[in-house]
Parts: sequence; C-alpha cells; structure tokens
Amino acid sequence: MSQALARRADRAAAQWAASHARVAANRIFALEHSGLPLLQLAAIARRELASGANPAQATLDSLALAAMAAQRTLGMRPHLPQLAAALLLLQDRAVEMPPGEGKTLALALAAVVRALAGMPVQVVVRDAARARDDVRTLRAFYQALGIGLAALRGEASDAADAPCETPDVCYGSARDLILAAAGSLQRAPSAPEAACALVDDLDAILVDGATDPVALPRGIAGLPAEGAQATVRRDAPAGDEAAVAPTAQAWFGRYRNLGGVSATLVEARRELEAVYGLGVTPILSIYPSFRHDRPLQVVAGRNAWQEAVVARVVELVRRRRAVVVGVAYAEGGATLVHALRGAGLTVEVAGAAAGPAGSAAEGAAAGRAGMVTVCEDPASCADIVPDPVARAAGGLAVLVTMIGQTSRADRRWRHLAGRRGQPGSTEAIVALPPVLGGEHAWLPAGLMRSLTLARRSLIEWRASADRCRCARGRSIAPAAQAPAAWPQAARLQHEGH
Repeated sequence: MSQALARRADRAAAQWAASHARVAANRIFALEHSGLPLLQLAAIARRELASGANPAQATLDSLALAAMAAQRTLGMRPHLPQLAAALLLLQDRAVEMPPGEGKTLALALAAVVRALAGMPVQVVVRDAARARDDVRTLRAFYQALGIGLAALRGEASDAADAPCETPDVCYGSARDLILAAAGSLQRAPSAPEAACALVDDLDAILVDGATDPVALPRGIAGLPAEGAQATVRRDAPAGDEAAVAPTAQAWFGRYRNLGGVSATLVEARRELEAVYGLGVTPILSIYPSFRHDRPLQVVAGRNAWQEAVVARVVELVRRRRAVVVGVAYAEGGATLVHALRGAGLTVEVAGAAAGPAGSAAEGAAAGRAGMVTVCEDPASCADIVPDPVARAAGGLAVLVTMIGQTSRADRRWRHLAGRRGQPGSTEAIVALPPVLGGEHAWLPAGLMRSLTLARRSLIEWRASADRCRCARGRSIAPAAQAPAAWPQAARLQHEGH
C-alpha cells in the first residue's frame, strides 16, 4: 500500500472511531440511569453479543458498560480518544497514542468487550512486573463485570496474583507467554486458550524484539518452523533442525485477533502491515503541545562532544530546569557522568545505567529544578514530573547524547518532555560516527547532520527488510485460518502429561 493510500486509510479509521466513540459515550448516560447493577448489565451485554443480531450496537453498548465500570471502580472516566482507541483495537488495528494518556485503560476496555463476547484474551506487556501491577490495579474493574482476571506467572510472581482458575483475561509478558506455551513455565492458574492478543508497547515487542529467539529450557527443543501448524516438541533431539526457538514474530502471527497500542508506531507502519496485517491509526493528544524540539547538533570528536554536552547541561541547570540526559554507556556514557559531576552538578543515574540495583527515576525527586538525571532507557525516566520552579523555567529538558538505532527510539526520548500539555524542550548533541570521519572530519554542520541521519535511516531500513524477509520465509497462516487456541501440545503441560 502506498504512503498516500495508507494515510487516507488512517484518516478514515480515525474518523470512524471518533464518531462511534461519541455514540458509546452517549450510551454511558443511558446505562447510568438504568438503575441496574453492573453484573446484571454485563449479563445483558453477554447475551446481546452472543446473539449476533446487531453486533455493532452490542459492541458499543459493551464498551459503554466497560467505561461506566471503570468510572465506578477505578475513578477513571475514559475520554473520547481512549474510547476511540478501544474501538480500533476491536477492529484488529495498531493504535498510536501519546504517552501518559491512558493506553492501559484503553487496552482494558477492549479486553472487557472481547471477554464479554466469550473470547479468552491475553494482554501482553513488556515484563512480568508490569503484568502484576496492572492486574492489581484493574482487578476491581474486571471483577465488577464478572470477568476472571489473572497474571501469567513469571519466575518472581506471587501466587496471590492468580486468584481464579480459568481467567477470561490474562496479563503477561511476551516471554512468559511463549515459555508457557512451550510447556516449561510452571504457573498458576493455567493460561487460558486465547484467540485474541492485545499488546502494550507493540513496537517494542513485535518490531524491535520480533526476531529475538526465546531461550527454551532443557528438554524442549522449540517450535517447528511451519508457522500456524507449529506444536511444541517435547524431548526433541538437540540437533533437530526442524524445531526452532520461538520468536515474537512467529508466535503473534498466528492469533486470530491481534491489536496493540504504543506511542511510536507510524514509522513502523509498513512492517506491521506486511508482517502482521496490522493497520496503524494515530490518536491525537487531548492536550495542546508546548514542547520545543531543537535541531540535531553533530560534533566532530569525542572530546569536543563531551565538552558541548557538559556546557549545555550547565546552562540548562543555571536556568533552573530539570534535565534528563540520555546516554549510551558503551559510547562514553560513564565518562560523561564523571564530567557532569566534575562540573559541580547534582547527577542521579537511573535504570540499567545505575548497575544491577538501578531503578526508575523517582518523579518528584528527579523533577526538582536544577536536578540532572542520566539514564540509558527513556522508560526509566517516564515518571519524571517537573516541580513548579522547573515548570516556570521551561519544564523538563531532555538532552540525548546518541543517535537511536531507529527514529522511533529518538521519538521515545522526545516524548519525555512536554507531557500532558506541560512545557518542555528536547535536543540531541551527538558525536560524528567514526565511519563518517569522527574527530578528523572537516564538514559543514548541516552536512554532518544529514550524513548521520542518512546512515541511521539506512541501518533502520536494512533491519526492517531483514525482519520482513524472515516473515516471508515462514508460512504464517492468514487471520481467517489462524487457530483460535494454543497448540494441543502446549496444553498437555498444564494437564499433567
């Protein structure tokens, strides 16, 4: 599909979702005045969805019921973009939503509608800890509608996270999901058979980590390469080349219904369409943007680059800004931290950059005026909120010191600043790559910037092309022929065979 046709399809899908979201919002008021308890309304919704007499109306009524339940149990009233995102997820699309504007609730609304229709649902998140947190937060919401909920147990999970034996909705990481299907992850409750997967941070799982094999324990060789006909091979010979380690690309290509949300999807539109058949629809922010993005600055030479970064951070701190510095420790990040501290700055290191005990930056402390937070992953700084002094000075300032492997990675850093209508700024100061001359280059600034971005675009394109070739090499069944449940051999593990 050409870019023009793709944009036209995106606009049509967004307009359709926006108009039907308004209809669902109006239905909320009718349900609120019905005087019926949530469980009784849920039973009515199940009957309407099962009858198939008017599926469009039944879907809107079920979505309105889910929105009303969220308001009563969680104190969250879904706004129109969240309702529109849920409708697009029910249409098996990938939805780009601005960060911090309710992706978790949009996924939960869509999961409720699927569950009321009798379809087991798996909500896939980035890690097991996030799955447990979401289950604890949303448990009252699902229980109010009579929907069973559980977290797929990873190695560090707690049995208290799994109170029901046959959950209608199951949260878990992609790794735990694949390991459970391979018959190796011991957990309770047993994972339900699922025809539907709703994926959070979809591009991180289905694009960036699409072809990373999941290491299987001893005794299970892997999944055969026949795509939709794949079954788990128990005790297969170690040298059996017919079995391969499962990947997210192979596994999620077999779901009958697949959708997901993320803040950075537009750049991966072609790959998602080619590999998974997913159209991408952006949802506009409900807040005005006051973020200022400065142009990329490329510096020839590592020493000159470090001096430029330190000078810029000192200037931002002098202006009473809260600062986030994105680094790559493999590319001089540790030396840069020492240089920042040597300049008399208060520096905190968050995430993996802080070592094995590293954790996410605390929003209140890291948002103080004059505070500098250094991290390798934008997710480690996602909760930073500038205090009133820093907000008045211009908000959170994000300074990235490397070029991301993809343009989506750069956009994740930019999303840290200016969230929810707050002021903020982003900029990038990077060293010229050695392959382009490094410190010995003598090029105009504009040409260095263009060459650096062109090199990254080429690397990104080649990686995407390799993933698409990998998908074409397997016979992934189309959505209409994909199995509605896990392979039979995956269920044997949970039945004691």
